[in-house]
Amino acid sequence: MKFGKELNATLCSLPSEWHSYTIQYKQLKKLITQLVLEMRDVGLSPEELREGKISKRIVFENQGQNVISTVCIAPNESEGVDSEKLLQMRTDSAFFSALFDTLSGLSNLEKDNRKALTDTLEVLSDRLLKAASPREKDMYIWRNIFGLYHEASVFNITSDKNSRDRLDWFNGQMRERKFRDKLHHNSRDIFDEFILILTQLVSVVQFQRLNQKAMRKILKKHDKRTGLGESTYFSKFIAREELSLSADPCTTASQMIALRVTRVVPQPEDYSCPVCMDIAWKPIRLSCSHLFCLPCLIKAQDQEKWDCPVCRCADSVKKANGGNIDRGVQKLMQLYFPKEIQKKAIERSKELAIRDYEALTGYAVSNDKCVLM
Repeated sequence: MKFGKELNATLCSLPSEWHSYTIQYKQLKKLITQLVLEMRDVGLSPEELREGKISKRIVFENQGQNVISTVCIAPNESEGVDSEKLLQMRTDSAFFSALFDTLSGLSNLEKDNRKALTDTLEVLSDRLLKAASPREKDMYIWRNIFGLYHEASVFNITSDKNSRDRLDWFNGQMRERKFRDKLHHNSRDIFDEFILILTQLVSVVQFQRLNQKAMRKILKKHDKRTGLGESTYFSKFIAREELSLSADPCTTASQMIALRVTRVVPQPEDYSCPVCMDIAWKPIRLSCSHLFCLPCLIKAQDQEKWDCPVCRCADSVKKANGGNIDRGVQKLMQLYFPKEIQKKAIERSKELAIRDYEALTGYAVSNDKCVLM
């Protein structure tokens, strides 16, 4: 499918109020055709430009409603020309004025969308703080919901189609596991709004990427047809004009969700011990700032492994003791991970019981069998 048809087909699935902000791809293609004719009229050969036979530089100026492009042809002493020849082609300026005007509108639309979404997410975050607090029974359900959201990677991919596919997968998981039905009434409203925001963000990302693709393609076509190579100069020009166009819409969307929504409910992975990969029960903060669970620290010291296994900081394990327990993290973990902490405590009790048994009897416990030590 040609890009012009792809663009129109994609727009049909996006909000109609955004259509006027789209790069006018077909109109710009016509201007390129007219520009090639104008170039020939002024004696500028696209073929010679493409072959590098003519040296030139491009200057862009923003003159209010118009962007003026000036082609500066380098002096050619063999032809008796000792100064730059300046060409301002009407069609070329019309092309870049139209493109810049659209990009300016897109920049304003992106600002408005970002502000509206930020405000909505702030309100959602405040409501979620109450609905998913440790005092509420819904906390673990929300943790499972956000765990599956991270697994879905809705905004961590390169294709717009995949973004929608991954969102569909996430919604399917929600229905299959009936998480919404398990939530209390207030949480259900928040869940519905969360799904709606994700759907809106996918559309925003798709629209931004569509225009990015349109700009890349039309500038590439301009360079190919005219030989002027103005795309590089124009990219620098719009950077100077400080248009707030997101370079990576997916990353922006992912950060918005992570910063204001999913962080409300901590995940066990955020507080896991890098050795056993389980929750850092009785968290020990080493001098290098890395966090480990107390049992893993004791095992490392018993095996005389003195350096941090993450960053290799010398003697950080050797110097650590009970005084290195991070009380703030421990309190947070007891608040948000009571089930995980209880499970870890039971496992630790079993380990200590086995160790005491082995010391008392001289037998090693292995695979539910006693082995003479």
